[in-house]
Amino acid sequence: MKKRVLLGMASLLLSVSLLMAQEIPAGVITAFKRGSSQELSKYMGDKVNLVLQGSSANVDSNDARVFHGKQGQRI
Repeated sequence: MKKRVLLGMASLLLSVSLLMAQEIPAGVITAFKRGSSQELSKYMGDKVNLVLQGSSANVDSNDARVFHGKQGQRI
């Protein structure tokens, strides 16, 4: 019985921690909705894997911000 309780508690704690790790900051969602590369750049690391229409490139965060801004102007 003790093993079942211990296993149940461990799985509960693991599932809660995994669910909490999946949260996306509200600022990222807002930045995408507004199309604001300035706001989005706050959440980028030094290097960004940029994937657009099947092509992929590793770029600096500054380059990604400039590219995203240009894409937003075309639309």
